[in-house]
Amino acid sequence: MTQSNLPVTLADHVEKALAGGSEQARARHVASGKHLVRDRLARFFDAGTLVEDGLMFARTSVRDHEVLQKMLITEPETLLPLMTTQSHQTLQWIQLYLRPFVEREAVAGRLRPGVEVDPAVDYVARMILSLISSPGRWNLDDRAEVETLVRGELLGGIMREEF
Repeated sequence: MTQSNLPVTLADHVEKALAGGSEQARARHVASGKHLVRDRLARFFDAGTLVEDGLMFARTSVRDHEVLQKMLITEPETLLPLMTTQSHQTLQWIQLYLRPFVEREAVAGRLRPGVEVDPAVDYVARMILSLISSPGRWNLDDRAEVETLVRGELLGGIMREEF
């Protein structure tokens, strides 16, 4: 057992995977078009991917919610004013989701110079809230479009160029 109470073999395998495996394994993976484990793990913890996933999930949830959609059709005069006046609650939930990721990016030095965490979280959360209900020209079912939107417009305004 190691200090982390993991069997040595498991710890060795994880360490090797994070390093990208052996030289031959990396070459085989890349040649077959697969991503290395370390690249997949990095992408999993990437702030852009987390925002993309959250935006796609939220939009799908709103669009596919049968009761909400029925009320929008049959009782819009009741629901729409309520959605407008109560949007601050949804905004707070989005901010709670975003804050740890933006804070982590700030600690890592990946925010643009002069960008502060609180206004950055507020900006991105307001943009996401707007896009959930009205995506405009963006197809939020298309991962490539969502990636372009998130990295170019939402996080692009707060993250350094190399993001």
